[in-house]
Amino acid sequence: MLGGSWRETESDINLEGVSPSVVEQLLLYLYGGVVDLMESCAVEEFIMTADMYGLEGIKTVVVSYLKRDYCHMFHKLCPGCEELLPEALTIAVAFRMDPLRDRCVDWINRNVLKTWRSKSLAKQPQEVLDVCYQKAVDEMNEETVFEILLNCENLNQNVQRLRWCEPLLCLITKLNDSAIEFISCNFVQVLNSSAFYKLDKGLGYKISLLKDIFEVVIKSLPINKACEAYHSLLLNCIQIKEHEEEGVWSQDFCNFITFLFQKCEDFLKLHVHQVINTPGWDLLSKATQSKLLEGGNFVVLKNPSPDPKKLAKCRSKYLNYLGTNRN
Repeated sequence: MLGGSWRETESDINLEGVSPSVVEQLLLYLYGGVVDLMESCAVEEFIMTADMYGLEGIKTVVVSYLKRDYCHMFHKLCPGCEELLPEALTIAVAFRMDPLRDRCVDWINRNVLKTWRSKSLAKQPQEVLDVCYQKAVDEMNEETVFEILLNCENLNQNVQRLRWCEPLLCLITKLNDSAIEFISCNFVQVLNSSAFYKLDKGLGYKISLLKDIFEVVIKSLPINKACEAYHSLLLNCIQIKEHEEEGVWSQDFCNFITFLFQKCEDFLKLHVHQVINTPGWDLLSKATQSKLLEGGNFVVLKNPSPDPKKLAKCRSKYLNYLGTNRN
């Protein structure tokens, strides 16, 4: 580092844009092998300075320091790591410390009910919030999507409506919308997942919320998948009736399935003019097709092509009207 024109001399060596505490920390590391950072040493500046002078080993030191002092080795949530770990994530994102970034995001999303409403996370750059959101979306599947939705609802109820909370509220809303979109695009798979049937446990306290969510989902179903969803719900209804006396599912859950079935049927009736042209239409029995057509909302034009004579007569009247107005 101090070779050539940088060789030690009796004159001073000036390092522009570097604070004394960072220089001291660098010297402690280079000459003493000290890896503990002083409180006065700014972590970001320390990394940038090390990068400026090509000291690659510094990043390893900083990562270890952040894991220990900021992340508390990713143990159970405590006030200390709740406050400092989002800052560690910001540093990891800024300086491309990918393994540390991934562990920080995993920890934050694992403790989402606490971290996603904290002031510490709200203060971080939008890029960092987007990393947390994208990780949650990437890991979303049929088994986890309900937990995500319920967590979003919990957060919406508990996050304060203050200015500093706005980034968090936007983040929560964005994830909630993505979860609804996921269910809409994978409705049949979601209905057949074990997580869906696990909703039966403790359904009473969240039945109203789930009805609201699924009503939105059904209204946003892709037309080409609506019949598949209806057919799957029909099979669920049949299965429930077959095991009704055995008490396999609670009455609340049975009513919930019936509610979904009715909403899906209403959706098909409303869009029956489009649904009949999809491959899924053939999944339905003739009786079901007739039922939907009879209750559907559509108009049949018996004579879609106008009579040429009437059209010519109307055109003549229109031209006469224009001529009269000009005069």
